[in-house]
Amino acid sequence: MNAAQNGVGGIRLWHARLAGVSACAKQVFPVVNPSTGLAIAHVASCGRQEALLALEGASHGLLAWNRREAESRRAVLTRWRDLICAHADRLATTMTLETGKPIQEARAEVADALEIVGYCSDIAGLTDNSTVVSQHGLRQVHCRARPVGTVVCIANWCQPVLTVARCASAALAAGCVVILKPSSRAPLTAITLADLWSEAGGPPGTLQVVTTHDPIATVDVFLSDLRVGMVTFTGSIEVGQYLGRKCADARKALTLEVDGQTPILVFPDADLERAADGIIASTFMRNAGQDCTSASRLYVHEGVAERLLALLRARAAALRSGDPLDPDTQIGPVVDSVSLIMAREQISHALGEGARLIVGGTHKGGLHFPPTIVDNVRADMRIVTQGRSGPLLPVLRFMEVDDAIELATSTAKGGTAWVWTRDLEQAQHVAHELGYVNVWINDAGRALTDPFALTAGRMSMWPPACLHPYLKAMRLTMAA
Repeated sequence: MNAAQNGVGGIRLWHARLAGVSACAKQVFPVVNPSTGLAIAHVASCGRQEALLALEGASHGLLAWNRREAESRRAVLTRWRDLICAHADRLATTMTLETGKPIQEARAEVADALEIVGYCSDIAGLTDNSTVVSQHGLRQVHCRARPVGTVVCIANWCQPVLTVARCASAALAAGCVVILKPSSRAPLTAITLADLWSEAGGPPGTLQVVTTHDPIATVDVFLSDLRVGMVTFTGSIEVGQYLGRKCADARKALTLEVDGQTPILVFPDADLERAADGIIASTFMRNAGQDCTSASRLYVHEGVAERLLALLRARAAALRSGDPLDPDTQIGPVVDSVSLIMAREQISHALGEGARLIVGGTHKGGLHFPPTIVDNVRADMRIVTQGRSGPLLPVLRFMEVDDAIELATSTAKGGTAWVWTRDLEQAQHVAHELGYVNVWINDAGRALTDPFALTAGRMSMWPPACLHPYLKAMRLTMAA
């Protein structure tokens, strides 16, 4: 590891990665292990000067990266994938230490990231070029795909390896360069990935990491600079809205994957045993309910609600909470005290408004909170209207299909929904009416919510659509 050893109080100091080298900054911030409450590292907090250095490095890196043949870029991505595989345990452990994600989940995330990087290395350099005859006389219009240039990737904390893999590998495969701004809660995995990229032969400036504890000031430098061609963001709705306004003003391309409601709908004819297993897997066992791909609401038919809740109560109570580095741990801590306070306040408000506690709800000490299910919840309660805050599942009951659909679409949509019913015709109807990008029917599903969720053996069936956001069309019109 290239991190400096002269940290505060003997704790290692990690620098940003600008143009392939470590970069100091005047200020630092701590990275705290949510499970123990102890600082595990200090990280350089970059500002305007470091952001400008990153932009300068990206300009030089873009020139060097674009001059390489597609086969050469593909080879670097392949070596990066091999190095990630070789250091998978170190990446997973680092992720667990800084986020509190159970080690088994962290290892699964690294495995998913390996699939993505491997796929992008296979399709590096593949673009859609076409020639058509214009409707205006004897002209030919040739469209050629070109990389958008410098991509600023603003990553979340709950999937620190997977988010980087999804953004960086696709952008690099398309011929772009990446400036990564990781969450201040999870910067160490991003720095590690950038070091592995350099070790794989990635040219300086092609994958940089700008760590900061003041994200608005630093990101605003990128948003106002003409050298940035695109911004990608994974995270909260509020930050996504801010970036949307800024990118619209600067006429920059923007892709957003923001948080929102991710509902589970259980109908009276569902296999309740399978549904209960799937509900537990898609809620509490995805980073203690804090993952943007974890379910956040349960809508259950009145006729089967009590039976399903009995099954869920037993399963949730049996989940093992504890040290996330223990392979047997299934539920880790919440990420910070803000999430803990929000969860406790949401539960208290719901119970005060007539809701019923099914299981959990008792603070275990530190940032550890047990899997909690709250029944008889109304759509106007804070536990529904506010964002997700940990291993907490509110349950809303319905009688008619249309009521379930209305409830499940009454707030901002996330990326995924789940439907449990034996009636496949009804399932397809409900999925269509919900309008979610990804709907799992009678299946808990994997954490990924896009074509990358396919197994490695089937990924070759997909066209390189993941490259499209990072490409722009150059149109040449030629007279005959």
